[in-house]
Amino acid sequence: MFLGAGLRVGHVSNKVIGRDRRQPYGFLRSVQGVVCACADNAGFLRALQKCRTRIRASFCCPGHHGQPEKLWPPLREVLDRERHALVTLDLAEQPELDNLQQPTGILRAVQERAAAVFDTVHTFFLVNGSTSGILAALLAVCSQLGQDPSRFYALVPRNAHQSVFHALALTGLHPVYLTPEVVDSRYDILGPVSESTIEAALVAFAPQVAVVLLTSPTYHGFVANVRSIAARCRRYGAWLVVDEAHGAHLGFSPELPQSARQMGADLVVQSTHKTLMALTQAAMLHVPCGSRLAVEDVAEAVRMVSSTSPNAWVVASLDATVAALADTPWCQAWFERACTLGQAIRRRLPTLPNDDATRCCLLLPDDIDGFLFDAHLLDHYGVYMELAGRATSTGIVTGANDASHVAILEEAFTALTTDSRLRGTRESRVHTLRPMDSLQGVFRAASCTLRVSLHQRRRWCPLQHAANQVASATISVYPPGIPVVLPGERIDPPLVSYLLDASRCGCAISGVHGPEQHVAVVDDEPPATRCHQAP
Repeated sequence: MFLGAGLRVGHVSNKVIGRDRRQPYGFLRSVQGVVCACADNAGFLRALQKCRTRIRASFCCPGHHGQPEKLWPPLREVLDRERHALVTLDLAEQPELDNLQQPTGILRAVQERAAAVFDTVHTFFLVNGSTSGILAALLAVCSQLGQDPSRFYALVPRNAHQSVFHALALTGLHPVYLTPEVVDSRYDILGPVSESTIEAALVAFAPQVAVVLLTSPTYHGFVANVRSIAARCRRYGAWLVVDEAHGAHLGFSPELPQSARQMGADLVVQSTHKTLMALTQAAMLHVPCGSRLAVEDVAEAVRMVSSTSPNAWVVASLDATVAALADTPWCQAWFERACTLGQAIRRRLPTLPNDDATRCCLLLPDDIDGFLFDAHLLDHYGVYMELAGRATSTGIVTGANDASHVAILEEAFTALTTDSRLRGTRESRVHTLRPMDSLQGVFRAASCTLRVSLHQRRRWCPLQHAANQVASATISVYPPGIPVVLPGERIDPPLVSYLLDASRCGCAISGVHGPEQHVAVVDDEPPATRCHQAP
């Protein structure tokens, strides 16, 4: 069992570039005329174009997969008509466009339509991703406490997204870390936290538990029993917030699980861009029917963490997604295609059984390294997957895919799993991910709040010398963005080895700074003896 199962260690090169450039390639197609000769000096723009040209079949975010022809027809018509739409429709602060911070006109109307489509009391459009939704959700909970938040507990999975821990640091809530269920130890696959684990923690820390935060579905497509967990939360007087970033599509087809917004959660955060057709950064925060939180309190929290200059295209893509979901024939066809293709992949290739028909986790032969496999998929076959693991490669199927994409994936899988260059690679590679048994049991309370840990006196230490130091900041490898160490936790030697390995492989690591790779650690030395400065 590994806390970091699925972290991208093991290959340099173009794959990292491809993974870090999750941009709306399909929308950029219509504005190629914007790129002029001076684009040679625009490194990111050139990299973006290069990444787009080599992708033959995408099973990665965003959900439109760079396929403009699969978009909702009215949106596609706008793109076809507005050749330079990325620039010409990038408008802000026009009276007719309303104010997302305090909507009273068109933005109020489109959010009301979203609430009707998603069957909620209110739905907020977010332009800072699900991260802002998580921050707003916990801020909204704290607004109800009437006391110092540090006196209250938040039950959270230890393998939650880093935004959850940042929200805990900002709010001051005292975390209780929950150990998720192990789905398959052979492939290092973790599921959601079980109802029994949550109930045990509620019993142990009641009545000081303010909120339970649940991640469902997981990266690998496992859905928690939200209805049962919601009932337990209500029994003990705790709010339930569900990070449903990977589940914006749930509840729209009988072949898919229900969404947490249908099963008793108080707040639900969704990344609309991941599995639907909105642009990257587009997300929603839902206040479901039956929520015990007032819309006005949530609105105030959303304002605190939202940009006052929202990108008009991101907002428009949210609106277009809602309109597309309200278009019943188009909506049914989109989800039927996604589920049918997902089932086809399951029939033709070895996959991990899960709850979401559109999330396909490919199981690799025992001696093939998943990270090298993922790299070869993109570099040699143009297949763009969502997440590599030690022995898996996971992809997202949406209505933007078609049968040709499945055929390309099947061809590539068959060729690579018989490629002698990949056989025997798993054992030869270094995988020093942190073991889950370091979490010491089913649940445990942190020794102090993350806010206190974050604000302790710190110094900057080179990563290679950080073993046995106490972290003063979160360190995460992306994707999937799960912290491998939190403020107040000790940086053990295997973790240092893992991070150095990840860095050598070109992975994106937040919390490691500068060319000398400094990390923030708690400074136990008197001020006069400190020698390390901020990088």
